[in-house]
Amino acid sequence: MRVAALTTFHEPCGIATYSEALLAALRAEGVAVDVIAPTLRAGTEPRGEQPPRRWRRDRASFGEGLQVFRDVVRLKADVVHLQLSLGFVSVRFLAALAQACRVAGLPVVVTLHDRSGDGLLRNLRLARTLAALRGATLVVHNGSHASEAQRHAGSVVRVIPHGIAAPLPRDGAACKRALGVPSERPVIAHFGFIHPDKGIEAVLHAVAALRARGQLVHYLVCGGAFPTGVSQAHLRHLRAEATRLGVAEQVSLEGIFLDDAQVSERLGAADLIVLNYQTGHAQTSSGAARHAFTAGRPIVVSSAPIFDDLRGSLYTLRASPGSPAALADELACLLADDALRAKLASAVTVRADADSWPSVARQHIDLFSELLGSQV
Repeated sequence: MRVAALTTFHEPCGIATYSEALLAALRAEGVAVDVIAPTLRAGTEPRGEQPPRRWRRDRASFGEGLQVFRDVVRLKADVVHLQLSLGFVSVRFLAALAQACRVAGLPVVVTLHDRSGDGLLRNLRLARTLAALRGATLVVHNGSHASEAQRHAGSVVRVIPHGIAAPLPRDGAACKRALGVPSERPVIAHFGFIHPDKGIEAVLHAVAALRARGQLVHYLVCGGAFPTGVSQAHLRHLRAEATRLGVAEQVSLEGIFLDDAQVSERLGAADLIVLNYQTGHAQTSSGAARHAFTAGRPIVVSSAPIFDDLRGSLYTLRASPGSPAALADELACLLADDALRAKLASAVTVRADADSWPSVARQHIDLFSELLGSQV
């Protein structure tokens, strides 16, 4: 079986990270995979071996869609698998690609990483995007998104969970020392890109509130800033705020995209991983939360809907994402409760085993085989 994977790849991007893990698991199962990618965003640093970059991000023409179809035919692919997020592809590009594949009898599978949100224009764009994909099979990561996608798309929708890498046990004290943090000091960590909606600033204020009570906690922000004005400006703001609050020495805020080994080492220092998102209504599932599972540490999240499909494996904060005082109280209780944190860490391991990348890859292979009318 040969799959043409249309996705961002080997660049600082959550969907690229998802695709890299999935395609590695598919290849381990004997599937041949060829990657075709969009152009890099301005200011983005490529990572590793680069795939052919064949269409303009969000501005690709109908002709570019047909060119990618010709690439797929040249590769002799049996299935086209597109990772779809608004902003990666234009509607006219999708319409050309999907129509050409329909005429050729080539199955198209689309993993949908966005869902409807609060904005009318955004929802209209999503509806137009799904209409352009008529005839494709949609893959989503949870049941609630499947129901929504079915209403809007009218296509076949399949649920395949977001994969999770196996947790890699780390010596927490050694990881703390590597960061220059005293081994006895509690560490809370954030993982994921830096953006105003991630709730990092509220955690900074909670760290300052704990300091005022005499409890020193190190806050490790493990994640890069997007090469955009909003993300870069927020990184500068967070650094300035840490200084203003008097906790700069208790905060690690590099703002760079790290490889998996670096992420594992840093998150290994965490007593709690705290994802205090303030939004997340229009995203299907949190890749950052699942990537954080690899540390095998207890994970704490806000009530943002993006975490709904993980509730049984995580601790949900009762405090509002924007309430630093209440957040400080809750974090202090969690850091003092060794038994609860051990239980949460165990739940992370159980969920990682259930949604392992090999399992997810096999579910994709079953779907591809079904569409091809054969078993491999």
